Amino acid sequence: MNGYYSREQFTNRRLELARLESAYEATLDSKPARIAFLGLRRIGKSILFDQFIESKRTAGREGLAIVDFERAVSNPETFSQVYVGTIAGQIIGAPERRPRDFLRLEDALSTELGESQAFREVAVRILTELRKADHDQALLYELALGFPQELAEELGEAIMLFIDEFQYLMDLGRYKGIGDPRRLLRANLERQNMVGYVIAGSEITILEDALQSHTSPLFGMFARERLGPFDRVDSLELISKLVPKLGARAAGKICGYSGGNPFYITAIAQKTAGLIKEEGFDEEDAVDHAFLEEVLADWGRIFDFCYYLMEVSLERARGSGNLKALLQIMAEEDQGMTATEVARLAHKTPQASRNYLLELCRFDILEREGDLFYFRDPLFKYWLANLRTGIAWSTTPTRADVWRSLDQHREALKALSDELGTAKESVLREVLGLFDGQLIAGELLGAGADIVLPKFDKVEQFFDKSGGELEAVGWGEHVWACELKWRRSAAGETEVGRLLERAGEAGAERAWLISKTGFTKEALALMRKEGVLHSNGDQFREIEKAVRSET
Repeated sequence: MNGYYSREQFTNRRLELARLESAYEATLDSKPARIAFLGLRRIGKSILFDQFIESKRTAGREGLAIVDFERAVSNPETFSQVYVGTIAGQIIGAPERRPRDFLRLEDALSTELGESQAFREVAVRILTELRKADHDQALLYELALGFPQELAEELGEAIMLFIDEFQYLMDLGRYKGIGDPRRLLRANLERQNMVGYVIAGSEITILEDALQSHTSPLFGMFARERLGPFDRVDSLELISKLVPKLGARAAGKICGYSGGNPFYITAIAQKTAGLIKEEGFDEEDAVDHAFLEEVLADWGRIFDFCYYLMEVSLERARGSGNLKALLQIMAEEDQGMTATEVARLAHKTPQASRNYLLELCRFDILEREGDLFYFRDPLFKYWLANLRTGIAWSTTPTRADVWRSLDQHREALKALSDELGTAKESVLREVLGLFDGQLIAGELLGAGADIVLPKFDKVEQFFDKSGGELEAVGWGEHVWACELKWRRSAAGETEVGRLLERAGEAGAERAWLISKTGFTKEALALMRKEGVLHSNGDQFREIEKAVRSET
């Protein structure tokens, strides 16, 4: 499913590309970079890496390679060959060759790779070990990890490695003698002064634990970067590349259904273009039809992705059958659910249900706020709810089928569009970036007097020492720490307390909490006491409208 849009359609990621450029230059300057990009599946990590690597190769730069651990990590025997062969093939292999030409080291030795002493020595040692009846799996792993430094030393220039789906490395811990695979990796990283590493993973919670847990051998070794959805401006830019001349209202609908996810944007926009051209659809009708067909039809790319997430990704989780059953139950509920509520419907004990829900959080299918558990991706929830009720299509729908589905689900689609389409975290950062002395009515911010909005030099996410996140911090002469809760339940004291702690760590003089459905009485009392600014969903929209109208 990689490569869902072409390099010509690559959009945004300016900050991330600049970060990669800095990391690349530091690596060339004998200060090897260590960066981790965290983002959900299909958010664009692979194509970001591809874009950067290709730009460097086009400029005549060498010494860059990318390895996908989801494909490379099955056992130490396969990993050692694929890792070494893939890296060597991309850096010193002939450009006309295919990647698979180098996956078996015995075959690769007869290619131009065999002319490299570093490759030849490592490949022969791995093959010699593999021929032993009781070969040393830990040695195979260590030989592979050490190869990039040896190749860089032979070439006399630094190497930059990009590793996708890094969290799969942990699967090697099942094998004899390896133990925690991060320990040998750390030892190699500490010895390598000519190799920069940029890693990525779509199982964010698992990857964060692998990198940032205080018990992790890799603790503190990788700087973290978040890769989130596009904001509205970049979403519209991508749509314009995919469907030139599409009207503003139809493009806005695609934004509404996609939530800024570039994969969803691409699937819906390309289907929309086909319906307009081949079926003569009205633009806005085409977007509705395209969305439903992509999500509900079993040939749709979004359907395929959701199916993969449900049936393939979760196979690695403990108790995958029970996890799927719980997800199906939760998909039919409008709001977040507690473990006790899930247990009652699933006929499980509350403790068992809680354990299952936490495992789903670990795989980033769900997320937790206090005692409530929510789907991280509302579109996946919509797909699952319709699949469970038998509405998904396995044969080509007629127009009547589509219109009937639209009529039946118009309210659900409106709610989904509201959850997805605003891509609220990105919108919040965008709105803060537009602050520039506007006078805002105090009642919109829970204040007694009108407030002059400060101008910020930069607006960024913020992570506290324990890895907790603030959606946005505005930095400048004044510093504002902002937290967003775009849920159907009111924000409570816990959210206020968490915001105050992180605001203090960020050195903010103002804390601002936005909650779509408002606040509990206890939360309001605490915010008044602590001087926390607060806005519900409607009030935030008014503030957004006010700052946009003056730009």
